[in-house]
Amino acid sequence: MGVQVPLSAPNISITYGPLLTERPVLRLRCNGVCNGFPCYDPAMSGKSYGAGTIFQRGEIWYVSFWSDGRQIQKSSGSTKRQDAVRLRDQLLGKKARGEMGPAAADKVTCGELLDDLLEHAKHNVRASTERIWKLVVEANLRPFFGHRKAASLSTAILKEYRRKRLAEGRSEATCNRELSMLRTAFHLGRKCTPPKVGIVPYFPWWRKCISARDSSRTSSTNRFETRCRTT
Repeated sequence: MGVQVPLSAPNISITYGPLLTERPVLRLRCNGVCNGFPCYDPAMSGKSYGAGTIFQRGEIWYVSFWSDGRQIQKSSGSTKRQDAVRLRDQLLGKKARGEMGPAAADKVTCGELLDDLLEHAKHNVRASTERIWKLVVEANLRPFFGHRKAASLSTAILKEYRRKRLAEGRSEATCNRELSMLRTAFHLGRKCTPPKVGIVPYFPWWRKCISARDSSRTSSTNRFETRCRTT
């Protein structure tokens, strides 16, 4: 059995070997509170490097970890340690998927995603379709969504856009087509490395329009193009 000699600091002690001749070992005994700074987490001992640190400031539990050479600290907003554990697991999952990089979703605007959509259209759709997409993006989608952060886009905002377009006299089918372009932009952003989009929001569709089969797709496209030009 070793002999433990406490120091003046409440969380630090020195342990000597049984003969008091072995090299002393400095040990840190801490419950997660070290003057409000991240410190050794006893529950994390034995885990691999990079698993993050959980600590407490006052009654609130925090998470600290490193990503791309920078330290990131997040508050769980909870007095329960288990909530901080769940937050840590979520953040480390994002780190593993590459979502903590400089192009993380919280820094990307819908306008940037729409730019990527138009660039994608140049090489992957017909010239006539590209013209329609550009008309819709510049006339309708960009003015409403362009300044918004992609991470903050919610279904409620998408419903607000639909109500706005309906109030302007557009049909449910037109709203579906316009929102489908925005959804395509989000999916393209999600496929980037690192991803520009973490979560694609739920897009509200007019289901009756989706289930209906238009007997003439060409005439429908022409009508849509005409409406875009008159928007």
